[in-house]
Amino acid sequence: MGRRTRTFDPLVNTLLEKLLDRHARKLRSAAEVERVFACDVRPVIGAKSIYELRSTLGGQVTGLSAGEAVLV
Repeated sequence: MGRRTRTFDPLVNTLLEKLLDRHARKLRSAAEVERVFACDVRPVIGAKSIYELRSTLGGQVTGLSAGEAVLV
């Protein structure tokens, strides 16, 4: 049997779209969430790979619990 290849785009923009599709677009504030992503998040880190972002942050993120990141 051949090995199955996953097609995964590890860019922040892709993850933001998935987040919007799965969660944010169901909210009354969906337009505001999309606006914040478009104005504040995507221009800064949208084109970066999640792996690049993780290595850039390094030890700055101390823990993730209940969806919150604690930056040091």
